[in-house]
Formats: sequence, C-alpha cells, structure tokens
Amino acid sequence: MGSAKLQLRKLVGERNLKQNKEPDPYVLKLLSSVFTGMQGRYTRLKIILALAENPLNTLQLSKELGYDFKSIQRNLKILEENNLIERAGEGYGDIFFLSELLKNNLPVLLEVIEKVDKRLSSKKVYL
Repeated sequence: MGSAKLQLRKLVGERNLKQNKEPDPYVLKLLSSVFTGMQGRYTRLKIILALAENPLNTLQLSKELGYDFKSIQRNLKILEENNLIERAGEGYGDIFFLSELLKNNLPVLLEVIEKVDKRLSSKKVYL
C-alpha cells in the first residue's frame, strides 16, 4: 500500500488540500469502512487515484490498473453506492469520476490510510 499512499499524499499536496478542522464523523466512518474494513480496499484506493488523474470507464480502468474487468466493476459499484464516485452515462461506456464528497475529503482519506498503514506495520510477526 506504500506507493498508493505516496500517490495520495502527493495528490493532496498538489491540490493544496488542508484539513483545517476535525473530520466529519460520518465521512471518517464511511472512508474507514470502504478503505480499511472490506476486501478490495487496495483496489478501490488505486481506482480513486486513477480517477483523480482522469475520468475513465470500467474497461479503461481495468486496462490501466491491470485488474480483471469484473473486479473493477464490483469495486466501482461499492464506491458509487457510498457516493465516493459519480457516473456520467447509462451504459457500457459510462465514465466515472470523483464525487465532490470525496474531493473535499481527500485529506481525511489520507489520514485513514496512514492510520491503517501504521497499525499494520506495528503488528508483531510471530514465527
């Protein structure tokens, strides 16, 4: 997850996004559940990073990220159901892009990812 975290940190920095206050508890819980508590969280983070660069359709995302089409489709559905991405069109070539909710809370997402990364790296390994 290290390179994705660095990409997210760079994106937040490039867009000069600052978290000036405590994050909205709803947003914090939402991002925590979507990006830390479910299988496929790393895939969803990579999708978010790709869409932050350029709106894409499912096939384009599949090719760019090197994941199975169905996997991308499944993760897009989760992101869309949680209002983190939006869709333009109503068919095979639908284009996906970041929602305003996510754009405005990218620093919160970075905080969530960094907490998870810190927790994972601090776990003891037993042999």
